[in-house]
Amino acid sequence: MPNTNWRIIGNNGWYDYSFSPTLTEDEIKRWKNTYWIDAGINQPISDNEREQLVLQQSRQQFELAKQAKKKVIFVTHFVPNSKALWSKPATLKSDKEIRIFKMVNALLGSQHLGKLIQDYPEIKYVFYGHVHGWHEPFQIAGTTYLNQAVGVRKKKRKYHEWQKDTFMDQWKYRMNIINI
Repeated sequence: MPNTNWRIIGNNGWYDYSFSPTLTEDEIKRWKNTYWIDAGINQPISDNEREQLVLQQSRQQFELAKQAKKKVIFVTHFVPNSKALWSKPATLKSDKEIRIFKMVNALLGSQHLGKLIQDYPEIKYVFYGHVHGWHEPFQIAGTTYLNQAVGVRKKKRKYHEWQKDTFMDQWKYRMNIINI
């Protein structure tokens, strides 16, 4: 941001299955290719390679901000820390339900991005999405994490997370405003 001591850094991010370490990569890939919308994305590299690229690009930008003595607002789509994930609901009883819960978590983001963020005290705010529902802001090592997900609205399905009637009203309702 010109004439300030702040820098906004954005990286879409990706996932590397690190939120579900008890599942194998092959198990997750089979599930992803069967059920997950991202399976249709044609990409020349694996999910782990793509997340490594995200980490490399983010680290490079964080270093540049550090050298310039800038505070950072980091914006990403995917979940950067397991604290942003839902706890396993008590209603999940069967092995199948628990396994699905773990599979979904595997595809929500990366623990490694969260660890990288913690290496840079310059990062003051992280805005993320991809996880459904509303989550309270939380802090880790002086960084505030804010969920910006608007939510899903599907009239014919059980997924109706909006509190407002229109997209614009929902977007305004979910907007976080920070003072810098």
